[in-house]
Amino acid sequence: MQGTHSRGIFIATLLMIIQCSTLRAHAPLTVTLVDSVDRDAYLYQPFINALTAAGCSVAYAGLQQLIDRSDAQLGLGKSDMVFFIFGIEFLSGLNQKNRAYLCDKVLRLLTAYAQKPKKVLGLVFPPQRVPDQLRTQLLAAWAPVFKSFLLQDQWLLPGIAKLQSFLYQQGLPYPSTELRINSALAKYGQPHDSYNTFLDLVSTFLAKPLETRPLGYHTTLNLPAPGVQPFNVDDKNRELFKAGTPLFLLPLQTEASQAMHALLPYGVYWFNQSRGNHVFITNSSVLTFAGISENFHICPMHKGLRYEMVLLLERMVFELTTIAQQSAKHAFITTNDVLHTVARVKQTPTPATILHSTWDAAMLERSPSIHKKTAWMEIVIFDQPSAQDRINNPNIDQERAARQDKLIEYCYTSGLDSLWISFNPHIYYSPIGRLKAPEKVQAFEQALALFTKKLADGARTYQRPTPAVLVGFEIANNLYEPHLPKHYAIDLYENSYKDLPAPLDADFWNTEVIEPLKKFTAEWKRPEISHGIRLSGVVLDLEMYCRKQSGSFFTTMGCDGLTFNKFLKYQGAHERDVAVHDRALWLLNHKKGAAYFTFLEQQARTLGQTLRTAFVHETGSPTIMCYMPHIQISWFYKGLCQGLSTPAHPLYLLTFNSNFLDHEGWFERAKIPVYHQTVLMLSKLRTQDDFALVDYMLDYHHGLWLNRFSRFAEPKARDWTSIEQPGLPEAQYGDFMRYLMGR
Repeated sequence: MQGTHSRGIFIATLLMIIQCSTLRAHAPLTVTLVDSVDRDAYLYQPFINALTAAGCSVAYAGLQQLIDRSDAQLGLGKSDMVFFIFGIEFLSGLNQKNRAYLCDKVLRLLTAYAQKPKKVLGLVFPPQRVPDQLRTQLLAAWAPVFKSFLLQDQWLLPGIAKLQSFLYQQGLPYPSTELRINSALAKYGQPHDSYNTFLDLVSTFLAKPLETRPLGYHTTLNLPAPGVQPFNVDDKNRELFKAGTPLFLLPLQTEASQAMHALLPYGVYWFNQSRGNHVFITNSSVLTFAGISENFHICPMHKGLRYEMVLLLERMVFELTTIAQQSAKHAFITTNDVLHTVARVKQTPTPATILHSTWDAAMLERSPSIHKKTAWMEIVIFDQPSAQDRINNPNIDQERAARQDKLIEYCYTSGLDSLWISFNPHIYYSPIGRLKAPEKVQAFEQALALFTKKLADGARTYQRPTPAVLVGFEIANNLYEPHLPKHYAIDLYENSYKDLPAPLDADFWNTEVIEPLKKFTAEWKRPEISHGIRLSGVVLDLEMYCRKQSGSFFTTMGCDGLTFNKFLKYQGAHERDVAVHDRALWLLNHKKGAAYFTFLEQQARTLGQTLRTAFVHETGSPTIMCYMPHIQISWFYKGLCQGLSTPAHPLYLLTFNSNFLDHEGWFERAKIPVYHQTVLMLSKLRTQDDFALVDYMLDYHHGLWLNRFSRFAEPKARDWTSIEQPGLPEAQYGDFMRYLMGR
């Protein structure tokens, strides 16, 4: 209550600075999003909607525009506001001695725009979790970005950055801030402590992104949890106001529920007096948390809280654009100017287009045969105990058999219609399979036979149809030393991902998916293995686990030699084996960005069609599912899904997205027929009241998938798997199964 009262006093003080009056009409602000890592504006739709609601006209310059258009053709100088969206691929190449050509172009555009007065420069960084003692090093690593708008004397000099790093390693204190900022800054008209405060505030903000802050609600992945709020936004703004520094945390108007207030601020605003322009810094999570590639670490599962979070985003954008409009005629802005501007605004406009979806309740009735309840599970408990296991626990065989029977019981009493089982045939039947040794294959097939026998017996015992059994592939499970991919992923910024296959390497998909599936289905046809259970499709798990840099394919990827040579041949170019450093340069010189991405997407579609043909042929079923942590729409995933799906047999997407309905239009435009299933983490089930989550999810999705359903039959462990384990007492498991059966 005290915090709420303090916030009220602060806002009231702002509003009393000047008598509220109606804002004069202004011409719409022109805004450009410069995206260094992607090519589809729809990724940022919530942010674009917020800008539109604030009266802005929004343009988008993604990767292919950056490649195909000259600096003059991009015309950023004509925009009132430009937001530069940085990804880790771009930032990783900033300090390379021989910097990537595309990286240089983005920096050149940034520097040119950052010099212009009366503009709003937006810098959007990816979320990075950094310990407090290293947060200044985060800015040092991204120095070229900050040097674009700070004067030379304002920046942390490289030699001092090295000194700081050395002192930190030795456990010695950092040099004083006076070393960092030359006192000569006073001649530029802005006190040097303003820069110190700005850099300190920004480093704290960037080192503590939304993903690290207190979570007072459920996301599809996480339970409510404590976190670290970098600062109390109201107290900090009050402190900055007293200092007279045109530096603020946004939004300024912070009235919100306690859960949403704990996530603030969303950004840092600063008036750069030496340049006469505005600087705004935020994280990409703020732009995308409720978009199609939803952030399951922070996006609320409940639509009401999600809506409130989007309203706060709109409020921040409205404040930022209002400040920019009011100060457009001035080369200088003070703290009071900012406060006067915000004080004139009684409230932000009502959002126009965000989260106002409609649900066709008859959709499921028109498609009665679709899979509504899918369980992701493993069959580890069907493995035979080792000799040592039996010595350690003489009752292990009986205990394991009881757990096996319990899992089979739950498969039937819950009314599941499909079982996504991580069989992972490639780890047994690939030439580089981690478990390809004959004794490992034999043990796997014994466990498989025991599982199918008990599943077949269960159908008779419970007088229920057998759930559809789908073959799960975790596609990168074999890619470890010494079997790293021959052709690995490389991006446009020349970063290499040596434990990630080149996305379009047909040999990888054939060796690690198609051929192992053939061998697996050949074994399945043996009656002693399958016991009459039919295979009903395939699930491609597209999250690549335990990778060093990325668990997914980026839009920037596709610059590996195999793919680039194929593109050059397709283009009729005479060049071959272009060096990694020169591939982006070739695209820039020939203005082939659009052609390049179109080619990549077509190749991904062909790959999807090849996989679909193989899956249907081997399993005899047209059902195909894909798991992604969230819906991804880069060229690879878009093209792959187009190839895997048909109008007669839509692809099933299994993700952590809490919102699908608002994005149906994107799938329609992309010509990808899909059914979407959202996740139910077993840890969400703590009391019988939580069973209603099933109804909530089925109201807004085509179905749901239960994460690690086999945990219901496994002993509870006190480790990282707790998020996958049921929160219910074991005595209530049966109650949940009966509830699920009725849905």
